[in-house]
Amino acid sequence: MKKFIIFFLFAHTLGAQIALIQWDDRGIYNDIAQSFLTSLPWGVDKYCVYADEHKVASVVGKVKARGYKCIVTIGDPIFQTAAKTITNIPIVFMGVMNPGKFKNDSNVTGILMDVTIQDRIALVKQLIPAIKKVGIILSTSTPYVQSLKKQLKSQGIDVEPALANNPGGVNTALRFMPDADLLWMIPDPLNRDNVSFKFMLMFSLKNKVPLYGLSMKYVKMGATFTIEPNVTVVGKEGAKYVKDIVDGKSITDLPVLHSKGAFVINKKMADKIRLYIPEDVLKNVQEIIE
Repeated sequence: MKKFIIFFLFAHTLGAQIALIQWDDRGIYNDIAQSFLTSLPWGVDKYCVYADEHKVASVVGKVKARGYKCIVTIGDPIFQTAAKTITNIPIVFMGVMNPGKFKNDSNVTGILMDVTIQDRIALVKQLIPAIKKVGIILSTSTPYVQSLKKQLKSQGIDVEPALANNPGGVNTALRFMPDADLLWMIPDPLNRDNVSFKFMLMFSLKNKVPLYGLSMKYVKMGATFTIEPNVTVVGKEGAKYVKDIVDGKSITDLPVLHSKGAFVINKKMADKIRLYIPEDVLKNVQEIIE
C-alpha cells in the first residue's frame, strides 16, 4: 500500500510537469495523442488549439510561462512556434512532417511523420515476397527517384522506369511494363494527375499488378495499398522519450526518429487482382478499405 501511495504521488507530480499541445483533437492528431497518453504511467496537462492558427502563439506562450519540465507537441504549426520561442525546456514533437532547422536544436527531439524508403521496401517485400521488378512512371528524375532506385536494387529488385510528359504518355509507357510485379507511384505532378492515376489503375486491374498509392487518398480511389506512418507506434515512441527525459537522460542522446510504417490496404482491389495478403502483413495494417 505504501509503495502504491508513493507511486501515485510521484505520478501526480510528474503529470503537473508535462504539457501536451495538440494542433487538433481529430484524425491522426487525436490518434497519436491517445497512443501517447495510454503509454505514460502518469497524466499530463493537455492543450489544444483546434486547428486555429490564431491560437497557437498564445497557447505556446501560456505553456512556456508555466515552466513545465517537458513539452510535447503534436502537429507542425504547434512545433514550429514552440521551437522558435522555447529554447530552455525539452520539446518532444510528434505528427511533424518537416522540423526544418529546429531538428538539430539541443532542446528538441521527436518522431517524424515520415517512413524511410528502406522501411517501405522492407514492408513491400512482406506483402509481395517474390517481387523482382518495380515499374515507375516519371517525367524527370529526382533525388527521391534516385534513392528509390538505389534502395530497390540493393535489395535485388530491378527497376523499370518509363518517361512520360503527360497523362497520354503515361498510358503509352504502361504498355511496356506488363512484367512488373508492382507499379510504384512517385510523388510528382504527373503521378498525382487524375487522368494519369486512372491509366495506372486500369493497368493494375488488367495485368493483375499491385499499385502502390502515394497516400491513403489514392488507396480509397482504388490503389491496392500504401504505407503510412504507424500513429500508434509514434505515440508510444514519444511517450518513451518523455520517460527517458524524466529519468534524467539528456535530450541530445535521443535522436530524431522516422516513423515505423503500417499498411493501408484496399481489400476489394487486392481481391480483384488476386493479391494474397500474408498473416504478418495483416498484423501491421492501420486500415483496411473494403
